[in-house]
Amino acid sequence: MMQATRVITAHQTKFTDPIIVRAGEEVTLGKRDPNNPGWIWCTSRHGKSGWAPESWIRISGDTGILLRDYSAAELDVKVGDELIVHFAESGWLWCSSADGRSGWIPDNYIE
Repeated sequence: MMQATRVITAHQTKFTDPIIVRAGEEVTLGKRDPNNPGWIWCTSRHGKSGWAPESWIRISGDTGILLRDYSAAELDVKVGDELIVHFAESGWLWCSSADGRSGWIPDNYIE
């Protein structure tokens, strides 16, 4: 996708210690996000929890296996920041900033 864009709504990280898992790792699954369809609460074997895209997980009962590397890191941005969008997933965008930071922001926060 790799697209340049500008932030129109500021975003602050809600979870400061994000879950980070590698492809092939097992996670315990929790509830689905009622406000963001396509996301499910996951807990890693290291005890970190966070939202992850359901489409990135092979679900089997109350556990799942990650199909690709994943980080729930969010990106703090302010209005006017320029970002590169790398991909979109279920209402969120994985972006990088000019100073090298990367993370998720809601897809309606850019122009």
